[in-house]
Amino acid sequence: MLLALEPSLKEKIEKQYEEWMACCPNKKREIDAWIKSADEDEAVCMKYLYAYMHPCDIVSYDVEVIASYVKATLDMYANVPYAKKVPAELFFTYVLCVRVNNEDLDKSREWIYRQLVDRVKDKKTMVEAALEVNYWCYEKATYIPSDDRTLAPFGMCNSARGRCGEESTLAVSAMRSVGIPARQCYVPRWAHCDDNHAWVEVWADGDWHYLGACEPEPVLDKGWFTAAASKAMLVHAKAFSDLESSAEIAYKTPLYALMNVTERYADCAKLTVTVTDHGVPVQNVSVLFCLVNYSELFPLHKEKTASDGSVSFMTGKGDLYVCTVYNGKYLGQKIDMREQQSVVLKMEQAADPEKMEGIIEERFDLNPPIEAMPKSTGAQMKSVHEARLAECEKIRADYEEGFVKEDKDSSDPWNRYFVNARGNRQELEKFRQMTEFTDEDKRLMLDTLRDKDFLDTTAEVLASYLRVALPYKNNFCTELYQKYLLAPRAGHEKLMGSRSRIVSLLSEKKVFPQDGTVTAKMVWEYVNHGLNTVPDYGTGNWPAEADGCIKCEIITEVSKRVVFVEICRAIGILARLNPVTGKAEGVCEKNGEICFESMEKEVQKIDEPEKQVTLTLVNKSDRKLEYWLHMTIARFENDVYQTQNYDDLAIEPGEEKELSLAKGAYRIITTQRQIDGGVSCIASSFVMSEDRVFELRQAPAKIAEKCHEAELSDATVQQVTAEGKMVGDPVLMTSLYQGQKSILVFADPGKEPTEHLFQEILECKEAYKRQGYRVIIALENTDVLKNETLQRVLHVGLNLVCVTVKNDAYLYQMHEALHVGDERLPYAVAVNTEGKGLFAFANYNIRTAWTLMEILDAKG
Repeated sequence: MLLALEPSLKEKIEKQYEEWMACCPNKKREIDAWIKSADEDEAVCMKYLYAYMHPCDIVSYDVEVIASYVKATLDMYANVPYAKKVPAELFFTYVLCVRVNNEDLDKSREWIYRQLVDRVKDKKTMVEAALEVNYWCYEKATYIPSDDRTLAPFGMCNSARGRCGEESTLAVSAMRSVGIPARQCYVPRWAHCDDNHAWVEVWADGDWHYLGACEPEPVLDKGWFTAAASKAMLVHAKAFSDLESSAEIAYKTPLYALMNVTERYADCAKLTVTVTDHGVPVQNVSVLFCLVNYSELFPLHKEKTASDGSVSFMTGKGDLYVCTVYNGKYLGQKIDMREQQSVVLKMEQAADPEKMEGIIEERFDLNPPIEAMPKSTGAQMKSVHEARLAECEKIRADYEEGFVKEDKDSSDPWNRYFVNARGNRQELEKFRQMTEFTDEDKRLMLDTLRDKDFLDTTAEVLASYLRVALPYKNNFCTELYQKYLLAPRAGHEKLMGSRSRIVSLLSEKKVFPQDGTVTAKMVWEYVNHGLNTVPDYGTGNWPAEADGCIKCEIITEVSKRVVFVEICRAIGILARLNPVTGKAEGVCEKNGEICFESMEKEVQKIDEPEKQVTLTLVNKSDRKLEYWLHMTIARFENDVYQTQNYDDLAIEPGEEKELSLAKGAYRIITTQRQIDGGVSCIASSFVMSEDRVFELRQAPAKIAEKCHEAELSDATVQQVTAEGKMVGDPVLMTSLYQGQKSILVFADPGKEPTEHLFQEILECKEAYKRQGYRVIIALENTDVLKNETLQRVLHVGLNLVCVTVKNDAYLYQMHEALHVGDERLPYAVAVNTEGKGLFAFANYNIRTAWTLMEILDAKG
């Protein structure tokens, strides 16, 4: 036996396996049959994985899929020397474990191991191996924003790009494939901007370290996000087992442990909230620890009070908003963690959201923690590292050269599908060549897909959806058929092609009458009561496959809506998730019109809002207000405010927009993100029992009071022309901006964040000219002058000078002076006429060019 395990650990795994798998005896019989032919190592690994497996994975994946991870991991363990140094608990929890986030389990471990084993087998330390793995990840993929579905490693490598959650999923999978314990580290929402981030922690040579996924650095414990993480209110990591014994555990369930690792990154304190009712502690009520991000009160952490009415949360030293509901009454309060680490929520002061009179308005500011400055990397190490990055980028670029390029003049309607498929083009080509379907039918289905779907689907999966849907095509108009029956997805789940299996299983089990009288309500009744609902312990951010639920006769609460839609569409019933509320809806007919009826007691016409009460929003601010960026609407349901989804809602100054809502209690939040990352909020709560007009207003921008007026250090620079010719003798940087309102930009042309800023400067060019700003573009060398976007900036007629500067210490001092820790370029500074730095932004920040102008107008 390769694995030297303590008997107590084997007994623990065995006990948990038997207890948990009792919920699914059908699957357990399959697993036990596989284990009979397995060796001792394989058996204990397989039992471990199923002992802590999410029920959605239990029902969605065949035993052979999970077995592939076991075999690949044990093969690695036999051949990678340092793997045997990993303690058993860490090996099971962070090496063998098949899941990183909510990605598809794509059986990629063996492939990744073969890619990497020769690159790590001679590394002297696990640290060196981890650094090498991350270079490989950068060869395979880099960052691009995308939707919420998480690509698995194969899909990510097909794409060669993805969001941070996908980069970290690939990197963790790669680390584990060569025996390095790894986990995804996650900031659910930043405190200082409307976004989130994920990276990777690895256990190497006896300790945990962090690194940016697919973002290599020459050392561990360094990343562009180091400074940002110092402003985090929560950084957490999840272990899909209960073997984790770290002191950082925030809470445990039978299936997983959640670690609060914020103290690794930020200055923290423990916040204790006590809930009382007329002085008596209130037990077992949920307290939400929230910050405002994307204009909603987002719960970072949720925990129930103990017998003394209290609950604690380790968090960064910024502002939070804590709230709770008791006996239907809601109470919330802002907390400044720099000043206060305990609070009592007195529920006798709470209000019932459903019985409010008029509009109850609450105004508050939430400010992030102070940013810490990371250490600068040595110049020699940086040079070697940058050469290595260039090699990785070339490898990836060579791979991408094989992708189909967009051709707007192409007469081939498939061109855009092939462009979206990137490295997965061959599967689209196979689908195109299938003769059993018309080209029209193929394209009808492909037009329902999101761009990401083309990256990891297969021809056979696409064909399977068409085969099931085509018999019902003539029952509906093309639009209804395409959107609500043919479309292969209800939410964000991966396309699995399970509808034919759904039909077979329903028939085999005789779930519904065979006379064609099945209704959406019958399907909802079956999903809710015909299947055994099992707990998912709060890890339900991915739904189960419908055929697996039917076969195993179990389902989780969060899977019910998606499974309902899948079953309906498989048997010819139009169904969807409501685009605003997310609730399950099936087709019905009322007064001769086709309607969608909510299985959760709401009715509405197709593509029309509910005609119950009308909320008229009037924009009383001086700017365009956009949903998620400046405002959100939440409905009070099941003791929480549920944010509604109005993605495309935008209202110009003075404009009115009408929304039709179900009657109930609502809260509108409008926000003003301040230049230092703080957010000023107006939360307005009211009851919609009849039509109402609501005036949207923003809190004022606090530019003047947020500026620094810092003394800036100096450096010798060389002025250059757009063609790269030297102009005059070297001069001091301060001489270029003294006496003028200036914008100083340290740029990295060609890289995405700098390209964004250049584009914004071009959009602001007329305003910059009117204001007479001096714009200084600082470059490391003249080679980048060939960049097309930079050339456009240089020739647009601004009061502009371009210089080269190579003094890293100078740029680091600029960061220190203006309290900006993010080392990534661009670094843009607003400088007043006295030569003092007012404020600076690093990396990609939305509307940087406009904000710099606003700062100079207010304080220049």
